Amino acid sequence: MRSEILQFSVTSRWKFFRYLPKVMLLATLIFSAFIAQAQTVVKGKVVDEQGNPLPGVGVVLKGTNTSTSSQGNGSFSITTTGTNPVLVFSYVGYTTKEVPVKDQSTVNVTLQPSAAELGQVVVVGYGT
Repeated sequence: MRSEILQFSVTSRWKFFRYLPKVMLLATLIFSAFIAQAQTVVKGKVVDEQGNPLPGVGVVLKGTNTSTSSQGNGSFSITTTGTNPVLVFSYVGYTTKEVPVKDQSTVNVTLQPSAAELGQVVVVGYGT
């Protein structure tokens, strides 16, 4: 009887080690699929109320340190993470706007001017 218990114990461990590489490969594939889904590149364009592109608009992924700014033609590109990413667009003289990304890969934004923020602009001129 003692040899039967020993044989069962050794056989059970052997089966575990025989399937271990397959289990590890499956776990790695599942984990990498979750990582790949979590990151999405979102592109778009930021314009004013007249359709003119706004260069230098700050684009921030809300709740993170991930940020970028729009190019001269108003275009931007940012990598989002998480399940419900929200982009925050801010520009001097315009109202800050938060846009939920959802499952979109392109987000076009129109910013509205803010008269209250225009009072905060300081113009400095130097003469020669």
